[in-house]
Amino acid sequence: MKRFSAYSSILASALVLILLSGCVQQRNQVEFRFEDDVLSGSQHVFVRYSDRTVTDQQDDIGKTSVTVSTYDSKKIVGGYVYDGNVSWVPNYSYSFDFNLPAIVFVSGILEHRPDSAADHVVLAKEPEKVIKESGDFVDLTFAVYDSYGELVDDRTEIFAHSTDSSLIFWDTDPVSSNGEVEEGFSSYTVGGLVTFLIKTDINHIMEKPISLYSGPKLISKNFFKVVESIEVSSAGDVSSLKVGDTLEMSAGILPVDAKQKTVTWSVENGTGSASINASGLLTPVSAGTVTVKATATDGTGVEGTKVITITVPVNAITVTAAGEASTVATGSSL
Repeated sequence: MKRFSAYSSILASALVLILLSGCVQQRNQVEFRFEDDVLSGSQHVFVRYSDRTVTDQQDDIGKTSVTVSTYDSKKIVGGYVYDGNVSWVPNYSYSFDFNLPAIVFVSGILEHRPDSAADHVVLAKEPEKVIKESGDFVDLTFAVYDSYGELVDDRTEIFAHSTDSSLIFWDTDPVSSNGEVEEGFSSYTVGGLVTFLIKTDINHIMEKPISLYSGPKLISKNFFKVVESIEVSSAGDVSSLKVGDTLEMSAGILPVDAKQKTVTWSVENGTGSASINASGLLTPVSAGTVTVKATATDGTGVEGTKVITITVPVNAITVTAAGEASTVATGSSL
């Protein structure tokens, strides 16, 4: 029941898609059949989508089967049992016939419940290149620890998600056919380790914004600490500048603990023009508007911008009178 996988290639039964063929197979419900034990106490079964959302909590306690309504517009990438503390993946199997109802057979609920909940992760080894028929992937294997610093046991559910919705994961579900899915993927630990395959060059894997969850719990936000956002501001928070003056620009980077907090500065000329140096000092050239841009240097391509209006200063004011008069009598007008 784990990840009814991203049903990338053929989304086995309950799942939603066949990515390899470029076709989307839609399902609007999944039936779970519990074979040797049933959910009890605070245990509930959830279906996981690639966008990190999950299905609503079901009235499933003590039942031998339960039908879960799913969004046929979303990609199902897994499932798990959650009891308010730990999230895990029992044994599961499912059919592949799209002409039949989507049924997932679940067993070993108590057998595979971890003793403690996932708390944090570290890389278990250096990222490795993996070649698939659809391109190069990178193997990211994480060691998952509980709050006591011990590796979690049994089949703890782990979900990897990226704020880059185009990031591609390889479907590693041993039950379904392998394929690809975007944005996120669910798996489970074996011996405290969990592996995700991500489609990218190995030299750029640490530029990817990846967070890790176990059930509803966030256990690692932005694991590689890449830049997520940039806010461009100016000295004094001004938004206009006169030709002949200069203005110091600055970039506020999030997260605050980003590993690489440097930016490159540039200017996009609009109705006006300006230049900016490597330190962010803006020099106006002509009147109008310009857009100041700061771009992260960590490979993410994250940008922040601010529009500045440039004006031409008044150097002198000349006053002339009718007839070039230079005097006027008291009580008269000119």
